Amino acid sequence: MQDLVNIGAVPGSITLLKVRREDMNRLSPAILPLLLYPRKSSRFFIFIETDSEISLFLDQQTSQNFSYKYVRPCSTKWRALSIGTGASVQGAIAQVSSLLSALGVPMFVVSTFDLDYILVPEDSLTRTVSVLMKKFSPDSSLLQQLQQQHLQQQQQLQQQQQQHLQQLQQLQLQQPLDSHTEQPDTTNTVQNPTDLAEHSELSDHSDLADYDHSIADSESSTPLGSCTVDDYPGNKFALHTEKVILTRPRDLDSITQALLRMMFYPTKPNWFFCYVDIAEEISVYMSETLYNNFPHRSMCESSEWRVLQWLNKSSKVSFLSETKALSEASVPLAIAGFDVLYLSSFTSSYLMVQTEKISGAVTALLHSHVNVVNESRQPLVVEEPVEDELATLGNIY
Repeated sequence: MQDLVNIGAVPGSITLLKVRREDMNRLSPAILPLLLYPRKSSRFFIFIETDSEISLFLDQQTSQNFSYKYVRPCSTKWRALSIGTGASVQGAIAQVSSLLSALGVPMFVVSTFDLDYILVPEDSLTRTVSVLMKKFSPDSSLLQQLQQQHLQQQQQLQQQQQQHLQQLQQLQLQQPLDSHTEQPDTTNTVQNPTDLAEHSELSDHSDLADYDHSIADSESSTPLGSCTVDDYPGNKFALHTEKVILTRPRDLDSITQALLRMMFYPTKPNWFFCYVDIAEEISVYMSETLYNNFPHRSMCESSEWRVLQWLNKSSKVSFLSETKALSEASVPLAIAGFDVLYLSSFTSSYLMVQTEKISGAVTALLHSHVNVVNESRQPLVVEEPVEDELATLGNIY
């Protein structure tokens, strides 16, 4: 019998950006409307900031408001699928990550209060849905829905191309007949954000298995070859000391000022902040110390979690490597029955386990040969004997 998992498709493509802290103020004209104006059902906006990075996930319409002069875009377009499960389905994301890892499809994961979202490359969407349908029996109309969306996008693209062609023809008619008139050289001109992404250093990596994961600031950096988990045996996950709060606002107006401080003020040590706005559902992750910056009773349904951060074994690894590492850690946690939240950024992945259960979760990982270290990179060791149920766990697939 197949597990019943509700899988939905988020319309349109998703853009992934990396931002330098010093450029955040320059992006305020694009970010402020997302916090001040009414939410939209089509919005997909994720802001992730830690000590070391700022990552943005944006829907196509929202991304057009961002100046690509101050961000590093990933040339690959992504598509998002929502994963909703019933109480009887255990470890759906763990199973999805294993399936896609074996398929060679990289993915990001973002957990909210109500749903998990996975993001896969746009050209792998149909293949991903087909595999998930066989495993989980989602709504059989999903593929038809995706095909219809793809057809609509192709039609829109053709219309834009026709309009562009008409504009070129009009310009040619308006040009003087003098053949000696100099014309501007537009050979290297970037006309729009999409073109800019194609001209960026990221566009050289069409195969995500060979993708430079880090986007080094140095212009002299060169991509490595294909990097997989096998190249760096024994993935490491660092257990953060500070707790992270998952919450959501009672209303957006009451927390807008606090959100602006989080996004635009300089970061402090152990900074962990994530704002998720997807289809009118807002979820906020933040370090425990940051939680006090929000007005009293402005948040509801808060819960405490401990963070396990995947540590890159190299400054340049592939998104597919990240997916395999996620699978390696999430499967034993799912088998042992732990609830897990997921958060992927440009340069890392984070798994979160409820604070009161973190000891058992670390034990389960260690006995599955997943390395866990503290924030000082010192390895953690098992202090308790293996429970009988952990010693006899079978494969959940």
